[in-house]
Amino acid sequence: MDETRARADHPLILTDPAGTGQDLPAADLILLSGTVHCPRADILRASRPQTVVAGPAGCLEGLPLNQLVLRPGRTERVLGVDVTASAVPGGLSYKVERPRS
Repeated sequence: MDETRARADHPLILTDPAGTGQDLPAADLILLSGTVHCPRADILRASRPQTVVAGPAGCLEGLPLNQLVLRPGRTERVLGVDVTASAVPGGLSYKVERPRS
């Protein structure tokens, strides 16, 4: 799991929060890399009603959260950060760029 919070005014981003237990902070943005990394219970445990969950369409089905389908080669601005998805075997990898202060 990748967890980053550079500053208090930037969103908390979690990547693939699978099998991480009960003590996760509630993320602002959850990035899912592929269908192997999509356990619904872990995603819900790491989220709150305002959380955006982003990733391949197959990972997002049935999640009661704000959803954003990410596709390889595309960049999307989410909660003030730019997320670029790249294809890798089994799913997606991400480059996250935060705005400069």
